[in-house]
Amino acid sequence: MLEHVSGVLKGARVKIDDSGDEEFRRALTAYLRRQLSAGKIESFRFADSARDNLIQLADMVGGALLRSYRSDRDNAERWRRMLGRAGRLGGVWDFR
Repeated sequence: MLEHVSGVLKGARVKIDDSGDEEFRRALTAYLRRQLSAGKIESFRFADSARDNLIQLADMVGGALLRSYRSDRDNAERWRRMLGRAGRLGGVWDFR
């Protein structure tokens, strides 16, 4: 996702769900810094989703979008339609 928005990023502060051990977090941060041009990301911060409302919201929206692609769930498109009607669904990329 960061690759697709790197043209508009400048000094971004990125929060990532605090999962995985310290070695994973260090490796992920190093990888992301290597992939993006200098100046795009100011900082990476890992946050506990149980204590961070924005991380919880991102997780819920991501889960709702994922569900919309599943054909085995009743009314799978429900949340995607709701987000679209509310004008909150700009920036969804289909990777296939």
